Amino acid sequence: MSTWKIFCPGPSLKHWVNEIDPGFFQPTSRSIAVNGAILGVSCGYWAVMDYHVVPSVLLLADNVDEFMSGVVLWCPEKLITETQRYRPDVIQTLDGFEKSFFPKNSDLCGPGSMDPEMLWHTFTLVAAIAKALHEGAREILIYGADMQGAGYFDSRLDSEHDTHSTIRWGEECRVYRIVEKFCRERGIKLIRKKTYYS
Repeated sequence: MSTWKIFCPGPSLKHWVNEIDPGFFQPTSRSIAVNGAILGVSCGYWAVMDYHVVPSVLLLADNVDEFMSGVVLWCPEKLITETQRYRPDVIQTLDGFEKSFFPKNSDLCGPGSMDPEMLWHTFTLVAAIAKALHEGAREILIYGADMQGAGYFDSRLDSEHDTHSTIRWGEECRVYRIVEKFCRERGIKLIRKKTYYS
């Protein structure tokens, strides 16, 4: 079975990183870090949708060269143009990443036709799931996707760009349920690991 792991930056990620055998979190090509989760878990892919995320996370990385080594940036093409426009000071660093761009058509992100309601490009978690589906995942384990409350597993990630509101989490939960149903109907296991945080 092709199993993929997705790591999100919610508070519960700290629980998973601290309490599970470190060998479990060794980077593999079948792992995706969502936004700031890349600071806690090395992964094969780094899913990012917003131009401000890359520079703010890179500022927190201990060693940028090591951080970038072997990580494929999974992002929409517009991330590059937005970075050039709004953060030209970091475009050279961004150019150092190998990149994999979101497909133009959502039906390329999974087996058969994708549910038209699955707006996979609206939330980074959903984009990460779409990447795993596109690569043939039959089981997807998700850590740190708390979908409630405020803050991150690493408080240094808090910024003015945060949208931790009840409305925002409600919308992400709604889209996640659509994705979950899509996967279930196709025999794909989508397992969101929960702790006392979620």
